[in-house]
Amino acid sequence: MLNTIILLATLLSPPWQPVDGAGNGPGEDILSATCPQARACYLLDAAGNIFFLNPDSWQWQWRSRQQQLQPERIYFTGFLVGYLRSRRGGFWHSSDGGRSFEPLAGTPPVLVARVLDGPPGQDAEIPQAAQGLCPGDAWLTSAPVPGWQQEAYMLLAGRAGSLALLPEQPGSRGPIRKTCRQNDPLAAVRVRGEYFWLCRRTGVSRLSRQGQVSGLEVTGCRQTAPVGDNNSYILDKRGCLWFLDLGSRHMEKRACWPGARGGSLHFTNPERGMIIGVDGFQAVTVDGGYHWTLRRKQPSVISGKKVHPELRLPAGEEIGDLASRDEFRLLVIGRSGRIWITENGGHSWSPLELPNHARACRIACLDTGNTCLVADCNGNLFLLQAFSHR
Repeated sequence: MLNTIILLATLLSPPWQPVDGAGNGPGEDILSATCPQARACYLLDAAGNIFFLNPDSWQWQWRSRQQQLQPERIYFTGFLVGYLRSRRGGFWHSSDGGRSFEPLAGTPPVLVARVLDGPPGQDAEIPQAAQGLCPGDAWLTSAPVPGWQQEAYMLLAGRAGSLALLPEQPGSRGPIRKTCRQNDPLAAVRVRGEYFWLCRRTGVSRLSRQGQVSGLEVTGCRQTAPVGDNNSYILDKRGCLWFLDLGSRHMEKRACWPGARGGSLHFTNPERGMIIGVDGFQAVTVDGGYHWTLRRKQPSVISGKKVHPELRLPAGEEIGDLASRDEFRLLVIGRSGRIWITENGGHSWSPLELPNHARACRIACLDTGNTCLVADCNGNLFLLQAFSHR
C-alpha cells in the first residue's frame, strides 16, 4: 500500500531536473546483484530499493522499496521469481519481478538458501580486471550474466550506484558498459540571491536555478557563507577560513582556528562574520577575516531554518533538514531520508520521491521563485519547482 502511495505521489509531483546526469541510474550503494537471464539483472541498494537492469540496453527500472524488510541480499531464479533475505531473519518471495514480496512459507530451495546465506555483499568474486574501472574502491558485489552475447560476462555493482559489465575471462576486451559514480555528499548548502552554494569534501561550487554549475577544488570544505554572486567564505576541515572569488577563480586564506573544526560559519556581509565551534569557541571579524576577536561562551543557535513551533510532521518522522517559502509552504527531509511537502503549514503532507529513489539528505530553496534543491546522501543533485505560485 505504501509503495502505491509513493508511486502515485511521484507521478503527480512536479518534474525533477537532475544536475549533471544525477538521475541516470541508482544513487545509493548497491549491496547485492543477481542476473537470472542474459537480459535480466536485479539490484538491491542500501535504501532497500529493488531495480531491474537490462545489460543489453543498459536501461534500468525501479521496481519497489522494501526498506521495512531490512533486506540484506537478493537472488532471482527467473525473470519474475526472486527471493530476499532480511537482516532481521527470514526469507521473502517475489513472483512479479521484485514489485512486491511476501513472507516465504517454509524454507527456500537448497540452491537459493545456499546463495542467500553466503557472506553479505559477495554474490560472486570481483575479478582482478575490475581494478581501475572506476575511481577508488568502487565495487561491492558482482554477479555472472549467463549467456550474454554468447560469452561469459560479469556485472559489477557498488558505491553510489556504480555499475560495469565486463568479460569474465582475463585478457578479454575491456568493459562493454560502465557507469562510474562517486560518493561526494554535501557538507553544507547555502542560498544567496539566484544561486545555491554547495560545500563538499572535494570542493565548493555554485549552482544556478537553471542547473549550471561552476566551482573550485577546496580540500575538506565543511561550511560556506556566500556574500555575493561570485564571492563566498569557506571553512575547511582544519578550521581554516578562505575567501573565494569565482569570477577570477582566486582563493585567499584569511585565518585558521583549530577550535572551529566541525563548527559553523556565518557572514552578514563581506566584512562582518562569525565562526562558531562545537565546543563554544567563537571568533568575530569586522574586516573580512583579517583580524578576529575571540570569545568563549555557549553560542546561541544560528540556523536560518524557520520552523513553526507547533509544526505537525507525518507520523513517525523527525526533521532531518527543512526549507520553507513561508509558514505554510515547507519541504522536509525526514530522518528516514523521505521527502515531504506541505502547502498548509503541516495540516497535510505529500511524499516526494527522487528520480533515482535514493534517500535525501540536504534541501534548500532560493529566496525568490519556487526553485528548490534536493541532494541525496551521496551528493547527487536535483532541482524542483516545489510550490504553487501565490
